[in-house]
Amino acid sequence: MLLRPLKRLSPKFKRKDFIGFDIETRDNNKVMLLATMSFSDGTVKSFETKEDFIHEMMKREYKGKIFCASFMEFDALGIFRGTEYEYKVTPFNRNNFIFMMKTYVEDGELVRKPKNTRDKKSYWPITMVDTMAYAPVSVESLGKIIGIPKMSHPGCFNRIPQNFEEWKQLTDYCANDSLISRKTMEFFHDSFIKDLKVKPRLTIASTAMDDFRRNHMTDPLKRMSDEDIEFSASGYFGALNGVFKRGMFDAVRHGKKLYYHDVNNMYGSVMVDIKLPHPNYMRHTHVDDMRYIINYEGMSKVDIACPATLKYPILPFRDDKTKRVIYPIGSWTGTFSHLILRKALEQGYQVKKVHSSLYSTATIQPFKHIKDYYMIRKQLKKEGNPLNEVYKLIINATYGKWGEMGKKNKRVIPVCEAEIGEIMESANVEEKNGYYFLDPPKEDYKAHCNPLWAGYITDGARIKLNGYMVSHDPYYVDTDSIICDHLIEDSDELGRLKVEMIVDKAFFLRSKFYMCLPVGWECMDEVTLLKNSKTKIKGVPHGMLVDGEIEDATFPADDLARYKDHKLTPQRFMDIVSMKKVEYKKFMRFKESIRRGKMQNEAIIQSKRFDLEDTKRIWPDPLSFIDCHGSSPLCVIDGMLADDHHVKVKDGERWHPMMNGYNISISKHIKIYKDVISLG
Repeated sequence: MLLRPLKRLSPKFKRKDFIGFDIETRDNNKVMLLATMSFSDGTVKSFETKEDFIHEMMKREYKGKIFCASFMEFDALGIFRGTEYEYKVTPFNRNNFIFMMKTYVEDGELVRKPKNTRDKKSYWPITMVDTMAYAPVSVESLGKIIGIPKMSHPGCFNRIPQNFEEWKQLTDYCANDSLISRKTMEFFHDSFIKDLKVKPRLTIASTAMDDFRRNHMTDPLKRMSDEDIEFSASGYFGALNGVFKRGMFDAVRHGKKLYYHDVNNMYGSVMVDIKLPHPNYMRHTHVDDMRYIINYEGMSKVDIACPATLKYPILPFRDDKTKRVIYPIGSWTGTFSHLILRKALEQGYQVKKVHSSLYSTATIQPFKHIKDYYMIRKQLKKEGNPLNEVYKLIINATYGKWGEMGKKNKRVIPVCEAEIGEIMESANVEEKNGYYFLDPPKEDYKAHCNPLWAGYITDGARIKLNGYMVSHDPYYVDTDSIICDHLIEDSDELGRLKVEMIVDKAFFLRSKFYMCLPVGWECMDEVTLLKNSKTKIKGVPHGMLVDGEIEDATFPADDLARYKDHKLTPQRFMDIVSMKKVEYKKFMRFKESIRRGKMQNEAIIQSKRFDLEDTKRIWPDPLSFIDCHGSSPLCVIDGMLADDHHVKVKDGERWHPMMNGYNISISKHIKIYKDVISLG
C-alpha cells in the first residue's frame, strides 16, 4: 500500500458552513434550561425544549451545514438524552474523545443509518463536530484567539432564571458561546484553506497529515508490512517523565533556586534534525549482527545489559504484567530503535545478542518544513496575529498520526438499533443498560501507519532530554521539560531551552504529581498565584475540586476569582498530600455513564486516594516534608524486576549484586516496584 502525495487544493475549494450551538443546564446537568444556535448571517435562535432544537436541526435548509460546539459531547448528548431520538445518534470517538456525532434525516424522520442509500436525495446527514478536535482548550481561550471575549457567568447560571431579565442574560451568555464555537471553526477552516492550502479534516492530526502529503511530500511512501508494523510498535515508547529528587524544596533553606526549563517544540525540533529510515527500502533479518544497528537506521530486538554505574539510564523497560515503563539498570530483552541503541552503547550498555533487525538501506528527512513553520509562527506571534495558533497546532500535531495503529475503542450501539451483522462480527459482546459494547471493526493498517517513525521521534526527544539529565542532575523531568538548580539557557529558538519559571518553593512526589511556586509567591493574591504556579496531580481535573456538597454543575475556568476554591491551589495541593485523598466533580462521559447506569453528562462527586510513593526509582530515604532526597535506578535481572529474593545481606546492609555502589541500609524503607515490598 502506498501513501501518495496529494495535489494542491484548487483556489475554488469552498469551506463548509457552520452553525454553532450550546446548551445551559441545571441540577448537575440533568435538566436542559435552554439552547442556542448561531448562524453565519449573524442571526441567533434560542430553544427552551430539546424537541424544538432537534426539529430545527432536521430542516432541509441546513443540509450540508455542520453543527459545532466546544466540548460537543456535553452539548450534543445533553440535547438528545431523554428524547425519542436518543438512540438515533452515533458517536465517533478516538482515545475516548468524541470528536464527531452523526445522525440522518430520512423521509422526515431521524435514523441512525439511512435505509435507501442509493437514493442520495432521500436522506442527508446531521453532523456535529467539536472545536476541541482542533484546539483542546476552553471557550475562554478560543475567544481570545478569535477576538471575541467569553462573557462572565450570569447570576442565574446553573439554575432556573426568575424573571425576563435573567432569562435574557442566560440566553445572551449561551448565544455568545455558540458564536465563539462557530467563529472558531470558520477561522480554522479559512486558515487551513487560504494560508496552509490544506483540506480541513475532522481533527488537527488528520489536517496536519493532509498538509504533509499535500505540501511537503514529494514521492510516494510504502506502507510497511503488518509484521514490520507490529515489530516496530513493540519498540515504540512514549515520553520520558519522572522525579529524581523527591520531597520539599525551599530556596531559603537550600540556598539556591530551581529553574523550570521547557524545550521549544521538542518533537518538532527532533523531526527537523533526525534521519529516518526510508520505508521504501526496508529489510528484515534474523542474523545476530551488530552491523545493522551501527550502519543503518531501523529497529532491533536485542538482549541488553545496562551498567550499574548509570544514574540516568536511557533505555526503557516495559513490565509485561503492569505495562508500566521504567528506566532500570540490569539485563533484559527489548526492542529499540537503532538511534537510541547507538546512544546507549556510548553510555556503556552492552548488546549481548541481536535477535532480529528491521532496517532500511536509505534514510529520509521529510519534516524540514517544520523549522519554516516555527519561524513563521514566531513572527505571527510577535505581530499579534491569531494565525500563529494555527501554525502552532499543525507543528504539534504532525508527529502523532504516524503512530496511529487503528481503532481500539469499543463500539457502543443501542440494543434497539443494533443490526445482526454488527453483533456477529464482534468476538466479544457485552450488553449494559440498553447498549451493546462491541469490538472495534477489524481493518487494515492505514497507509500512514509507521510506528518506526513515531518511535524514532520519541527516542530522539528522550536522547535530548537524557543529555540534559546527565549534565544537569534534575529534580524532575517530563517529556520536554527539566527542573534543575541552575540556569541552563533561556532561548526562543527551535529545540533550545527556555525558562518557564524560577522556582522558590516546590514539592516533588512522583511522576505528574508535583507543585512549583514562583519567586515572589508570598506577595501574590490567590488568583495571581493560581495563574503563575504549577500544580499537578495526574487523574484529578484541575478545576473540579469540591468541599462537601456539590453546588454548581460547572466550575468555569474563566472566573478564577469566584471559583478559586475549586481549583488546585498550592494550599489545596498540600491539603491533598497530607490527607492522601481528594474529592472532585466528574462529568459522566458517554461510555462510563452507560456502564455505571448514570445519566450522560451528570455531575457526580468522585473520591480518590493517593499512594505518595514513587515506584519508578529506589529511594533510600523516606519522603520528607522539609528536604529533598536523591534516588537511584531500579534493577532488572533477565527481564524480572529485583525483589527480596534477589537482595542479599552483605556487611549489615541490603545489597544487590547488580547495583554496584547502590547499597541500601536495612534501616531504610524502600519501595520496590514489582510488589511494593519493604526491605526494612
